[in-house]
Amino acid sequence: MASIMCAQALWRAVRPPRRRRPVAARVDEPVFQGVQFGPWAATMARFDGHDLVIAIDAATYLTLVFRFQSADRFRPNFAAALRAALEDFGAPERTGLLESTVIETAPLVALTDRTLLSALNDVKFFCDLELGYHTDLRRVQRNLNDLPRAHRDPCVPAEAVAMRFGGPAALPAPSAH
Repeated sequence: MASIMCAQALWRAVRPPRRRRPVAARVDEPVFQGVQFGPWAATMARFDGHDLVIAIDAATYLTLVFRFQSADRFRPNFAAALRAALEDFGAPERTGLLESTVIETAPLVALTDRTLLSALNDVKFFCDLELGYHTDLRRVQRNLNDLPRAHRDPCVPAEAVAMRFGGPAALPAPSAH
């Protein structure tokens, strides 16, 4: 099952409230067949007075950017950003629906992986630069997915995602940056 690993600021904003009483026995989480993305690493950052979430898929580094409105809206906004990204890559609609459904049920955990945290910080830096040029978060998200990442093969998230959908020919037409 894919999880959403949250960096410290995001974890404080979305974690479930602590309970004093013992929690009932854990219920098995649903298992989805054919899921291609996750686990996810995510952080929250403030840009121009708005809290944004930046998330990356641990395997492809597919990058999502969306507004943080509240803990209740976190998952629906995450799922919408993922569907938009997959649509931009020409993925079948059913793939977007499946992947976004997984987001709605994925467990939230604290991010402890230093490699992913470092990658998120790098993306956050470039996101800040992109936001200096564009206000449309979907465009920022697309541009960040065209940004090469160190120590990755393929090094560009757009190429890694395209390979999941049939290789480089599946890449969308270049967008205007």
